[in-house]
Amino acid sequence: YPNDEFDYTTYIGNPNKTGRIAYINSEPVGQVVLSRWWNNLALTEDIRVEAKHRRTGIATKLMDAAINWAREAKKRGIMLETQDVNVPACLFYQQYGFTLGGVDRMQYRGTENPSETALFWYFIF
Repeated sequence: YPNDEFDYTTYIGNPNKTGRIAYINSEPVGQVVLSRWWNNLALTEDIRVEAKHRRTGIATKLMDAAINWAREAKKRGIMLETQDVNVPACLFYQQYGFTLGGVDRMQYRGTENPSETALFWYFIF
């Protein structure tokens, strides 16, 4: 994925991890990265869509692919974390059917954004 520092080499050929990239005319415009998590859920490690392609249905298609992978992996659902300041993402997760399951006001205290709150979202099958 362009300008990404994420190390995908551990995902290649690994049945416990996956990633999907959305393309428009051979241009990558979005991605979702998942792994099997300890609690029998799939962890969404990253989901993003290029700004100029948001609100076009790409995030929904990526999340559909994530859900399909989690079901095929026999997981009981998907979880992810975002921040309270990312309102568009929170609205997307809520509209998709995720439930807000947890809040952590301390997670970002040691970062350059110490006032942000971590929000944990769950989509249980």
